[in-house]
Amino acid sequence: MNQKIDPFLWFEKDAEAAVDFYMSVFDDAAITRKTHYQEGWPGPVGQVMTIEFTIAGQRFVALNGGAEPGFTFTSGISFVVNCDTQEEMLSDGDPERADRVMQAMLVMTKLEIKPLEDAYHQP
Repeated sequence: MNQKIDPFLWFEKDAEAAVDFYMSVFDDAAITRKTHYQEGWPGPVGQVMTIEFTIAGQRFVALNGGAEPGFTFTSGISFVVNCDTQEEMLSDGDPERADRVMQAMLVMTKLEIKPLEDAYHQP
């Protein structure tokens, strides 16, 4: 699938329950990937962070983002724009590498690709 934009749904902690509900409502729905919070990330270790899923061929991402001030669940959504020119760093199979990228990203007020790439490639 070559989908450029994925709707991104923010939940306080109920992303799994919401996605399970979507799976029960739509016959052509499927969960394609789950990620979990790791040590040092901004969520409980082991809790589901994101769930990627499809409905009728359309990709979605659900996030357990926590109850940060001003960031509770709403009916609004954001979008993930998939770019061919940026590597997928946080989905790397190496948890130490993914953690370095997450730590670099958490201190940014504006996402900067070069420091994220540097964290990814650090030995």
